[in-house]
Amino acid sequence: MFRKVVFFVLVVFLSCSTGSNSPEEPEGISETELTPLQLEFLDEFEHVAFRLAVNSVGITFSRKWKSEVKVFLDGSIDQAYRSLVERSIDEFNLLITDGTSIQVVSELESANVHLFLGSSEEVKTIWPDINTEGKSGLAFHFAEEDGEITSGRIWVENDGGGLFKHELGHILGFHHATDNTCGINDGMIRSFMCSGSPNNILSDFDRAIVQTWYHPKINSGQTFFSMRPIVEQLLLDGEISVEGQ
Repeated sequence: MFRKVVFFVLVVFLSCSTGSNSPEEPEGISETELTPLQLEFLDEFEHVAFRLAVNSVGITFSRKWKSEVKVFLDGSIDQAYRSLVERSIDEFNLLITDGTSIQVVSELESANVHLFLGSSEEVKTIWPDINTEGKSGLAFHFAEEDGEITSGRIWVENDGGGLFKHELGHILGFHHATDNTCGINDGMIRSFMCSGSPNNILSDFDRAIVQTWYHPKINSGQTFFSMRPIVEQLLLDGEISVEGQ
């Protein structure tokens, strides 16, 4: 039986920035075979998937779901918000090809992700241990030691579509995007994983990150060093495309 570890991720209103001491690139595909945009995507993918943002503890091994993600909606849920969540989930499911799927369930007992929509005062009546100060949303997940995510919680203060997608991204294993996709580069569409004002529209980089992380060739428990040649080949083969950005 693996020991479970909990990982907290939250929305903070600070800019993200890059910067990591990555190991020497593994032998294999030459960088000259990849386009500048594909190389830029690799940097963004590592940053988002391995949590290299400022004020974040980077991870060594990949963490992802291997089974159904079953979300129970709690709090001030009306039909409009339920429909928004279901449309967003459908958008993610179209990008996931490794057998993982996301769905809304009607009973808390059958869920492995509990979402609560309401004020910080209201959410503390069910989760008194969480710190909501200065935040409009928060998510954290539990993972086994082999990197398999098995459950999680989401709190959102408002019914914004971008906020839901952002917190769901944390549940799926992603952290905050770089400054490059959060406003510094005018040519880039703002990411749904930006720490402030996340986008409700998934950019080409966003879609490619989800497709890559939940591709059958990517496993939990991998290092970026071992994963990078696989991702490079997926880019070269056209299975993952970022050229529409």
